[in-house]
Formats: sequence, C-alpha cells, structure tokens
Amino acid sequence: MAHPQHAQVNGDRGKLLWHAPKCTGLSPEKLIEAERQEQTLLAARLGHNGPPTDDPRAARRAELVAAITAWVQATKEARLTKSLSREELGALDRADRLRVLRVSRLEQLIRKTRNNATEDCLEAVIELVTATCDNALGASYLSTARIAEVVGRHVNSIRNAIDRGVETGRLRRECRPGASDYVWPVVSAELSGAQAWDFIAALSTERKPGRPAKHPQSKGVGVFDSEKAPQPDGMAGFETGSPPHAKGVGVSNPPQVWGVGGLEKPPQANPKTLTPQGVADLH
Repeated sequence: MAHPQHAQVNGDRGKLLWHAPKCTGLSPEKLIEAERQEQTLLAARLGHNGPPTDDPRAARRAELVAAITAWVQATKEARLTKSLSREELGALDRADRLRVLRVSRLEQLIRKTRNNATEDCLEAVIELVTATCDNALGASYLSTARIAEVVGRHVNSIRNAIDRGVETGRLRRECRPGASDYVWPVVSAELSGAQAWDFIAALSTERKPGRPAKHPQSKGVGVFDSEKAPQPDGMAGFETGSPPHAKGVGVSNPPQVWGVGGLEKPPQANPKTLTPQGVADLH
C-alpha cells in the first residue's frame, strides 16, 4: 500500500509535501494545494539565490547597492557635500570609524582604477581580496570575472595582478581546479596587535620638540629591499646630483669661442685711424 511522500525542511518551515502519485488517495485539490505550498516554501527559502523578499537584510542590501551606485557615479562636488566632516568622523565609535575608513579606502582604489585605464589594478585587487577575507574560510573566493567587473579591467589583467601579488609575497593562493581559487593577503601573526602608529614609530623618527630642521633627513628612505627595481645599465654607482653619462660614451669639452672663459677678443681696427699701409695690412 502506497503512502503519501513528504520531506521535512530544515528550520521551522514545517513539512513540505512533494509530488505524490495519484494512487496515494489524495484528491486533485489537495495535490494542487501541496504543490502550491511546495513552490511557496522553496521560493521563500531560496529567495532566487538571495534572502527572502520580506527579509530586512534584502531591503538593506538594496539600499546599499543604490547608495554605492550613486556614490561611484557622483561628481567630486556631490561627494564632498555628502562626505563626513572631521567632527562627524571623530564622533563615531571606534568600530564604526574603522569600518567607514576601510570602506573609504576600498572605494577610492576602485574609483582610481575604473577612472584610469592605464592604472595598475594590483592595489585595488589586493584591497578587494583583503576586504572579502573576513569570513570563516579566511580567504576570498571571488572569481576573477567578478573582480574584473568591479575594478573595470579584463579578466586576464586580474589573473596577472594576482600572479604578481603571489610572486612578490603580498598574496597567498590555494588553487582549486574547477572552482574559484582561495586568495588571501600575507598576514604576519606577530603583527596581529599592531596599529598604524606602531608602523610609524618603527619606520620613522619621532620629531623632537622645537623648530623642525630646515632639511630633515628621513629615516630609511626608499623601498623595501624585496621590491627594489633594478637600476638601468650605467646608472649604478652615481651618488652625486649630476646626471650620469651613458656607459661607454665619452664627453669631450666643447671648443671655447672668443669672449668665453676669459679669452681676450682679437684687436679690432678703427677705420678712421687706418693709414693706407694699415688698410693694406688688413687685406
């Protein structure tokens, strides 16, 4: 004897009746009602790959999407008008202040990359990867196509940027065949409690009380050894301010002309005082 088939949906959605054969004894009206309930529950649970339509998170997401779109498309004057003042930024609690500053950093890099076709997208990619690593996986699983759409670049440019980030020791990657790779920034366990002022103290000299020096010398000026660019041929060894000459090319002193470098001018004859003999001498 056949029995009605049913399944229990996880959570508090109740029982969900699946398509039951007509031999179960259910009337056509009850079968139609069961199918309607099934579709309603599935639509509410799946939300068409998003939260349910009555979920407040969906409404908040729609508001944020509209606000981000308007902000990215706004002019400089419009953004300055809507931006937080120094007092408003300082009045936020520390968690909210860090959140808005992180979002500001991400938005500025995305704007810079999207508005400049020749701009290197590596910094925007690293910032986007870092911002999307705040999850239990500890990694970003955004596809290269999605990142490319955000920063306004071709997919190949995003792959190249991630490759360069891995090669220079700024990103780590776990390849997953058939799925998006896991990518996350290189993070030091020893610096987990460090803040911006700790980096400033470590990489710069604290200003002494009093009038600053006329030409202060920066501590450790330059780039990190691992990121120094190779010098062009013939450029190494020149530490003076004069421009170096090309390797193998000698420089000869230009010939001096009369009146330059202290040389005296040749005597000039005065036509009024010339004698016939003097005229002959000139000729």
